[in-house]
Amino acid sequence: MNMDLETLLSAISLPEPFASALKTVFFGNSLFQYGFWALAILAGWTAALIAGFVLRRIVRRFAPRLGDNLAQRLIWALGVPLELMIFCTLTYAGTVVLTAAPTDADPRAHWVHWGASHLFAVAVRLAAFWLAARILEVLWKELLRPAIDRSIQGEEKRYFPVLYRLAQTFLWITAVIYCIPVFGFDAVTLVHTILSYQALHNTVGQYIAFLSLALLTMLLARMLVGKLRQLLRELARRRAVANEEAWFKGLEKPLLFFVILIGFRLAISVLTEKVGGEDALVYIVLSSIVGVLLAIDVTWLFLILIDRLFENFIVPLASTKESFDQQLIPLMRKAAKMAVGIVGFIFIIKALGKDPAAVLAGLGIGGVAIGFAAKDTLSPFISGIAIYLTRPYKLGDYIVVNNNVEGTVEDIGLRATILRTKQGTSYIMPNDSIINTPIHNMMSPDGRAAAFDGTYMRIDISNDPEKRDQALALFKEIVENTPGAERPEIFFLEYGGDDMTLFLSYWVTDLKHFWAIRHAIMMAVDDRTREMGIEMATPSSYLSFRGYLGGDWPTINMGMPAELQALLAAQKNKPV
Repeated sequence: MNMDLETLLSAISLPEPFASALKTVFFGNSLFQYGFWALAILAGWTAALIAGFVLRRIVRRFAPRLGDNLAQRLIWALGVPLELMIFCTLTYAGTVVLTAAPTDADPRAHWVHWGASHLFAVAVRLAAFWLAARILEVLWKELLRPAIDRSIQGEEKRYFPVLYRLAQTFLWITAVIYCIPVFGFDAVTLVHTILSYQALHNTVGQYIAFLSLALLTMLLARMLVGKLRQLLRELARRRAVANEEAWFKGLEKPLLFFVILIGFRLAISVLTEKVGGEDALVYIVLSSIVGVLLAIDVTWLFLILIDRLFENFIVPLASTKESFDQQLIPLMRKAAKMAVGIVGFIFIIKALGKDPAAVLAGLGIGGVAIGFAAKDTLSPFISGIAIYLTRPYKLGDYIVVNNNVEGTVEDIGLRATILRTKQGTSYIMPNDSIINTPIHNMMSPDGRAAAFDGTYMRIDISNDPEKRDQALALFKEIVENTPGAERPEIFFLEYGGDDMTLFLSYWVTDLKHFWAIRHAIMMAVDDRTREMGIEMATPSSYLSFRGYLGGDWPTINMGMPAELQALLAAQKNKPV
């Protein structure tokens, strides 16, 4: 409403200069009107401070009953929002002294009133919702969450914070809608207009419904998967399943994504499916994406199930069956995974809206050309199948390939075989290079992983028969007493020029320390033969420079250090 300024100033009986100054107009309002509004603002500020002071005194008085923590929380929650709401309310009420309508002299005279009244009207509403949000937060942190922690155990507790955040979000959305009428709009009509706006043949309301269902699905998926995990664990305990955690390891994520994707597939149904008899763009794109992800997720789930089935059932069962070929287990596992991968690929093609038969036929025609071009690439896979069928070696065998590469078979793949060498390193050999070369399987007669080793022992011919027999027994005893070596055999092979040649053979079962075992055996042979007085044969070779050290000495030794020339010169008449 407008104030009758002339009547008011006459009643106050101010001097003319002051009355004229108060009539000065700025932006459609006189200084007198601005002064009254300032008094309203001051009154609002004072009332807010008094209300905050009274609130703190009341809460502190009841602090022994409420508890110090809850009392501090209430002061924090109610103090500032309540003070702001009182201040904005009285300031908004004070805007009645301002010019509320345009005048003939100034069509913009009402702008200050319009801006201030709308600003503080919105501020009052937002302060009220801020107060409600803080009260909700105090209730959640001080009452609801402790009660949930005491009464609910397990993974379900983590979903209640999500519900609290959703309640906070809904509260602020309501606050925004509640502020719309301040600006002269009908909230219901405005919201309906916004929700009816179309983009890509779908309304905003449809998009919001899709997103809401998707978010709800994600929340419910976590709850359902958590419940399913508990039920499976309980079932495993009742059935006395050993190591139940190994069964469920890795399954939670694909199951969670599976439930979420199913929910997304249902949420897509709220979008427009057909436009003029043709598929809508958003619908077909989202449907294809969800279909592809669903096919990938199901494939992932089955691959994990295959691993769990082999690790926890087939491998332990095969270890108890002597007739079962352990070498077939990796092949069966890889073949099952390959079959699942092929089926998953077919479903991915179908999710993209293509005919799997036509695509596979096209791949078959192109596969012939690719096969010729990739002959060298495919050769190891074909050789791997041949190794599985012929089985020249199995896991754990010690083999020598082409007389230069040897080691324990650690893995037999479709493309390559991995050998663990004596030095402990891995040697990866393509299967085609193995199948086309000689393979020496060095397994011991009892089927254990071992390497055959042997060395020639030459004793001097001057040893009498007793020393010879002692040497034969000694070499065999040394191997028997060396850890990691077993089944020694010693043979008298032949006479040499000045020695008797013996051959010592044995099996090394500790392949990681092959060279250390040979070193230990040879060191023991050297020490024990010296102790027992057994003469080992030593080759004697004499190199003579006689005939070369004459007058040509300086020329022949050009470039040698002077010290070496002097040493050789001192020995020129002796064998070197």
